[in-house]
Amino acid sequence: MLTENPTKRKRSKENQRVLNKKKRMEGQKYVGFRKPRGQKNTFNDTERSERKLLPRCNCSKKDTKVTNSTKKCYEITEADRQEIFTNLWSKMNWDQRKVFVSNTVFNREAKRKTTE
Repeated sequence: MLTENPTKRKRSKENQRVLNKKKRMEGQKYVGFRKPRGQKNTFNDTERSERKLLPRCNCSKKDTKVTNSTKKCYEITEADRQEIFTNLWSKMNWDQRKVFVSNTVFNREAKRKTTE
């Protein structure tokens, strides 16, 4: 019996694009495109890193500037931030993300317009 080295089957470019799109939508590491300046060609060879939760801002509830401000970042706990981040990037598609953001953000009129 001959023992041969099993070779991995390569994915077609179309399947690889679909897989990379899915990874990008879920916030995972994927291979993206780049287009050098002055060229018409695009290359699918750029490693993109996964999405990461950035550190919290430096303001605190005791800060007098923040208590008078409209920013209420101190009201969200670190556990809530982590849960929102994981749910947003791993369990929602773009349409669900838009609905989530529009339901959680308050819009209000500008007090003063600088240009007319």
